Amino acid sequence: MSDKIKFTLKDVVNLSEGVSYLPDNGKTSFNPHNVHPFVIHQYGHVICVVFASCLSDALDEAVDENKLDSYQIDESDYADYKIGTDEETCSHLGNASEPFDISELEIVEMTNEDFFEQLLAVQIEA
Repeated sequence: MSDKIKFTLKDVVNLSEGVSYLPDNGKTSFNPHNVHPFVIHQYGHVICVVFASCLSDALDEAVDENKLDSYQIDESDYADYKIGTDEETCSHLGNASEPFDISELEIVEMTNEDFFEQLLAVQIEA
């Protein structure tokens, strides 16, 4: 377990959406949109876990749930990121499409089965 990033249920921002896709008695639930967990972290420190069908949706959900507020670019720094030009060096995320510097973030994409197993293991360790 030490080689994996540890998270708890508190880290999951949209558990109600993801729980319907978790394995039930060893069988994978019907999942036509391939919704699965994305662990967003910085140097191993978990920021959040988001269930989504793609990375873009996961990042948008994390922003909309205010989990990435510290990565939002302040208006006074727009020039440093060339915001408003063809050479922008940031990502526009969330429903409001606000600028974020997510260059320091790492994302681990998991299967629903691995998420469930790791969550159980963390609960057993506690």
